[in-house]
Amino acid sequence: MRRSVVNTKSLLIFFIGLIFLINFSEVKAQSKNKYSSLMEYVLDKGVLTIGSTGENLPFTHYDAINEKWEGFDIDLAHLLGEKIGVKINFVKVRERALISGVATGEFNIAMSGIKRTISHTLISGMSRGYVYDDKEEIAILLPSFEKDFLDYLNAFISEMENKGELEKLKNKWIGS
Repeated sequence: MRRSVVNTKSLLIFFIGLIFLINFSEVKAQSKNKYSSLMEYVLDKGVLTIGSTGENLPFTHYDAINEKWEGFDIDLAHLLGEKIGVKINFVKVRERALISGVATGEFNIAMSGIKRTISHTLISGMSRGYVYDDKEEIAILLPSFEKDFLDYLNAFISEMENKGELEKLKNKWIGS
């Protein structure tokens, strides 16, 4: 019985990944009409739109009363925006909508203390980890077909690590 559940779960993950891959291909084909990459689109618009739950401290928190975002991922996103030279716009979504929002283009990337999992990696692109806790990695979610943007994010994370910025954010939001 256990093997049957595992096989069913594996097949489900495979088919979900396949569906998203087909959708990603369609989105990519549509986006090629005007832009050749996500980076080109973001630079043209001057805004990087990021999906986040706003309910995952220390990574993201949305204060609805003051309409203010805060957290590790929020600070890191603003550093990314400064590096690229664009404004950052956060979109508050439920956790289960993070992957679909990236896939449909509702937002460009997702940052919300997202753990690197096999299913996330199969369904979408994920940056290298930037926080490691109990053998889990926190990473940025992005469309799987955006290899150039993924390379840019990975280089950005490495740069922030080398400059000590990740350690500063970790000390500020997570503690030592």
